[in-house]
Order: sequence, then structure tokens, then C-alpha cells
Amino acid sequence: MWQVAGEPTGKYLIGTTGNAVPTSGVDDKSLYVFNIDQTTGALTQVGKFSTQSSSFTIAVQPNPGGNLVYSFGINDTDMGYNPVEGYQINSTGTLSAVSGSPFSNIQLGFWGQFDQSGAFLLDYSSITNGGTNNVVTKLGVLDVGSGGAITTPIAPAALARGGYWAVTDVP
Repeated sequence: MWQVAGEPTGKYLIGTTGNAVPTSGVDDKSLYVFNIDQTTGALTQVGKFSTQSSSFTIAVQPNPGGNLVYSFGINDTDMGYNPVEGYQINSTGTLSAVSGSPFSNIQLGFWGQFDQSGAFLLDYSSITNGGTNNVVTKLGVLDVGSGGAITTPIAPAALARGGYWAVTDVP
């Protein structure tokens, strides 16, 4: 697994291999769900769920009652990003696509994170502009609707420098 994240109940771990043509030469169009034994912590695979595109990273809704998972990916030409795909995880660990997924009418990126409320999903993109060494890095805010549909309420912010980032809740 390239990335794993627990969902809010603590019963399941969702993962992606991160395998995509630009990163490993092979697409893995799947998300993986593992059951976490509540006594021993042992993991058993619940299922391997098909996605429309290879998933590089995932974001799992962190708030109590949250049941949404989004996958982000780099397209096979390594010149852009796959549409963001959204899924709901149910009480048995099964993933099902949310209505309107995949979402291509939003800021697209290869990495996403929820804010602590689970109402907003931030996505990060960094692309070379026009084949030059001029890298354009943006951070977009996506509004997560009650059914899991996502929209872009404001234009993405251009960042002076790319890099790792985290979302925090200011008291």
C-alpha cells in the first residue's frame, strides 16, 4: 500500500497502491478496504473495489458519521490529473460510487485532504506550465455536499512554492 487511512468508526482501513503509469508503469484501478479487528488490531481484507482511474492518493472524511472517500490520480500522460472519484463506505466496509462521480468540473489535483469538519476537501496540484520549468502549484477548496457531490465554491489559490501541507482547525 502506498497510502492508507482509517475511517471515523475505526472499523476499516482504506488503501491505495499509488500505482499509475507515470509512477510505476502500471495502473491499479482499485481501492482496498481492510477490516480492523477491534480486539487484536489484526487486518483482514474486506474487498478490492474497482475505480475508473488509477488512484494515487485518497482522502477519508474524518468527522463522526463521515462515510466518504475520495481518490486522486495522475493521468497516464503525466501531464494532468484524473477526475476526482468519490465513494461512500457502508457499515460492512463496501465502497459504492457517489452520485456524479467522477468529478471533472472542479479543480483537479493529485492529493486531497479533508478539513476537520469533513465539509471541505482541499486538493493540491502542481504542473509544469507549457513544457517549461515554470511550475504552477495550486490549492483548491472543494465543498462536499450531503450526498458526496463536490463543487468548487472559490477559485484555487496559486502557491509561491509547492511542497507538503496539512489541514488544521484553528481554535
